[in-house]
Amino acid sequence: VHALAISGANPEPWTASILDAQKPDGWWYGDKWNISQFYSTSIALLALRGDGYVHAKRAALDVLCATQHADGGWGICSQSTPIDTSFALLALHSLQVDGYLNEACERVYRRAHDYLLQAAAIPEAQPAMRWISKDLFCPERIDRLFVLSALLAPLARRQQRVTSTRHSNA
Repeated sequence: VHALAISGANPEPWTASILDAQKPDGWWYGDKWNISQFYSTSIALLALRGDGYVHAKRAALDVLCATQHADGGWGICSQSTPIDTSFALLALHSLQVDGYLNEACERVYRRAHDYLLQAAAIPEAQPAMRWISKDLFCPERIDRLFVLSALLAPLARRQQRVTSTRHSNA
C-alpha cells in the first residue's frame, strides 16, 4: 500500500484490509515474515501514512506508548530488544510525521531513541529471533538496517523541516 501511494496509484482497495486486520487492542499481529507485533504495526502504520485513519492511528499510538518498558525499549517478551524497539520507534515515527504524538508520547519517543542509541553501540550476545522461515531466525544485517533506520528517522524529519522552511521563505 505504501509503495502504491508513493507511486501515485490508488491504494484504497487494499487499505480496508489493513484497517480490518488491526486488533481491538491497537496492534496488528500475524505477519507472514515476522513474529513481532511491533514489526506488523510499524508496517501497517507506514501504509496508512497521511490524512485519515484517525481511530486506527490513535489505537496504535495508545498501545505503543503504554507498553514501553522501563528501560525505554520494547520487546515481545519482558525484555527489551534493539530490533523490537526499532520497529516500535519506526511506528512512532510514522505517527509523528502525521502529527499524532502529544507531549507524553514525544517523551516516549525520545526515551526509545536513547535506549536504541545505547543498545546499538553494544553487540548483541544473542540476537532476537523474530523472522520466520521454517524456523525462527535473525538476519543480522537486515535487523541492523532497521535499527539504523530508526536511529536516523529523527534526522530525516529535521532535515525535511529545514528544507520546507527554506522553500517557504524563498
